[in-house]
Amino acid sequence: MKTKTLDTEIVFRDLTRANKKIRHQHKNPDAVRRWFTSFVTNSQKLTDTMRKEYNELTGRKWEASTFTGWTPITNLIKKLRNTDLHELPIRIRLLQTQVYHGFEAETNKPVEMRVQMGYTSEAGLEKGIPGEFAVEDLNQKQMLTPQERELEFQVEGIIAEIEKMIEKAAMRDVHALTAECYRTLSQYYGFYETELAANRKA
Repeated sequence: MKTKTLDTEIVFRDLTRANKKIRHQHKNPDAVRRWFTSFVTNSQKLTDTMRKEYNELTGRKWEASTFTGWTPITNLIKKLRNTDLHELPIRIRLLQTQVYHGFEAETNKPVEMRVQMGYTSEAGLEKGIPGEFAVEDLNQKQMLTPQERELEFQVEGIIAEIEKMIEKAAMRDVHALTAECYRTLSQYYGFYETELAANRKA
């Protein structure tokens, strides 16, 4: 007889799927926000499911605090989930850096110029990435088009407490935050599986 799939396994699969989707989304702001929100939601749903499941299968209470691997990043993700659920939706801003290659006026040596533009959630990002823009090279009296473009999706500090937690985490890049949080949650899930196996009722 096939063993029933645990509820925690289902939630962790959803979490893993969201993590993979975010990892491959770098040019669609709407998709980045959608999958990041799904990741944030499932990160907390994982613990909620553990509490219910652990009690049913062991007769004991699950305490997330017994796991010692929590970090400022996981605390930030938890706060984002609670704020998104009870107060304000998660907002993502885009930082676009365009790299131009020009020449110095006096030496005519090649020089790299970097121009950054920030776009907030209100900038119509759901419609796609803003286009490239040319800049004027005053030394050469010509317009330069970018040779490279770097995109970074960042969590907005929608309330002061979240902004402080972002500063403590020293990270606001959505892709980096998700990767780091998923690494910790994978360890947490493994810890849960070990505890469940050791204490499960016969």
